[in-house]
Amino acid sequence: MKEQKQLSDAQISSELLRNMKPHSSYVEVEGMPIPYNNGMLVKHLPKASIISSLIDLEGGGKQEIFEAAGDNTQDTCEGIIMSVGPGCSPVIRRGLKIQFSTNVRNQAPVFTHKREKYLGMDEYSILFFMPDETTTVDNGVKDAREIRRGKKIIEQQKTLNNIHKHEQNQTDKQKDKTKGKVKAVSNKLK
Repeated sequence: MKEQKQLSDAQISSELLRNMKPHSSYVEVEGMPIPYNNGMLVKHLPKASIISSLIDLEGGGKQEIFEAAGDNTQDTCEGIIMSVGPGCSPVIRRGLKIQFSTNVRNQAPVFTHKREKYLGMDEYSILFFMPDETTTVDNGVKDAREIRRGKKIIEQQKTLNNIHKHEQNQTDKQKDKTKGKVKAVSNKLK
């Protein structure tokens, strides 16, 4: 009698990833650069302005669900892998939809190719793969401190711009007062 080989959970997951089809919005881009070693280029999928979905109820009806969206919600950390470096794991392929670390969204280098922007990251930034096209991850509502910080940064920038304009105006006024009155000093000895 032959013994059946038992697969570990990691082997089962690896097999599922190998059989996963590319996301429907993935379009191969000609001339896409290849990242070094275990790097990747990912096209960020930002949140929609209004996120709603229909779910089937047990009684046969449908229910529309609205997820958190707007300026007070976190942007998504979802993307589609567009280019893979030669040192990446064999299960990482172009076209797969992923969820990546929030640190990447804030700190990753942005690469522009053919007027499209891509995030540069390494394979260790992937949190998980999304096997279903409809799967989205709601990153939730922003912390109140983060909302205040965002508003404060805009106010500070306006204040700094006003200060700069005022200083520039003062410099221009000073130049206007001295215009034609200041003579160049000659270094020549007579």
